[in-house]
Amino acid sequence: MKTANFSKVVIIQSLNQDFTGNRLRDDLGVLAVFTEGIVTIELVDVKTKKQFFNLLYQIRQDVHEGQYEPIIHIEAHGNTDYSGLSLASNESISWKEMKLPLSEINIATGLNLMLCISACYGGSFVSSINTNDRAPCWGLVGPKKEMYPQELLKAFTCFYEEIFKTRNGGQAIRRLNDGLFGDDAKFYFTTAEQFFELIWIHYLQTQCTNEKLNKRANYIVREHRKKKSIRIPSRNEIKGDIIKQHPKHFEKSKTNFFMMDLFDKNKDRFTVDFETALRKSREAQSGSRGFFSPGPHNTQHAGPHWAFH
Repeated sequence: MKTANFSKVVIIQSLNQDFTGNRLRDDLGVLAVFTEGIVTIELVDVKTKKQFFNLLYQIRQDVHEGQYEPIIHIEAHGNTDYSGLSLASNESISWKEMKLPLSEINIATGLNLMLCISACYGGSFVSSINTNDRAPCWGLVGPKKEMYPQELLKAFTCFYEEIFKTRNGGQAIRRLNDGLFGDDAKFYFTTAEQFFELIWIHYLQTQCTNEKLNKRANYIVREHRKKKSIRIPSRNEIKGDIIKQHPKHFEKSKTNFFMMDLFDKNKDRFTVDFETALRKSREAQSGSRGFFSPGPHNTQHAGPHWAFH
């Protein structure tokens, strides 16, 4: 069973009214008794973009110094175009801007960072994640659509209550979604491993069809002709080479994304493999399984066992 570690919930609040972060801090302060005093709760109010990023850099420094292992929980408003957050100062922060400092915190944790975004459309943070980059978090939870502040507060309180009491990640996600799943679920949840596999399945399904491979092969042939290459490979040769390179590209991305070059233990923690992704993509194409997509309408229900350290 996958295990995720944390010892502190850092609530970052950037609101001008309906200060749900205050209420969540108070509720979690009571619920923390179930962790036998191991988990602490901290609320930090920020107004501006500069303050927000300065706090992330401070968290990174704290983690580097071994002060705690965090869950970062954000209380803010989400932009209606799914692009990021709107702060109390009315400044906007894009998901892309947030990704790098979060990745640095995640590196400091050894790829253990849980990110909870209590803001409308918070699950759309997933759109900024690229499997060629470092993973910005171990796990992500956020609403898929617009939600009222009290709805978010109630759902996340139930989520943390389940984690603190049972340490059962799957049950916590089910409580977060009030028993709903699939397209009906209000919250998006994914782990880095689930996301990585889904992206590759999606790529194999949509970009490796005969039509798409022919298009890429035609482009490469045209480029050879422009350069007046001595030998121009056939389209079948090019397509075969593209397919042949997939396992190599998969492993290269996997090593970087899961920080296996930095943390040797991650080779045993993250076991997603190319052959499984390929098999699942073929099953989906043949109709034996549903279409795989990495978009925020998908909701995974398998969760980790949580450990308090």
